[in-house]
Amino acid sequence: MTAVQAGCRVAHLNLEAQGWAGTTLSLDVKLKVHDPSGAAGVNIDLVRIAAGARRTGRGGYPTEATPLFKSPPGKAV
Repeated sequence: MTAVQAGCRVAHLNLEAQGWAGTTLSLDVKLKVHDPSGAAGVNIDLVRIAAGARRTGRGGYPTEATPLFKSPPGKAV
């Protein structure tokens, strides 16, 4: 039985950056979650939307997140 068949999702992230004084930074992360309902993909999409809103300086509730919630909070900005 594979990890996906057992309801377990695994994501591997590799972040590389150049830090202060030209030092290199490499961060390897493994995220593992038991997800029989399939909600991990929705959560990742919400993180991406929040990161994009933050990068562009937007605040409030991002309208593109509306279809991802069962009952969206308040009114979209």
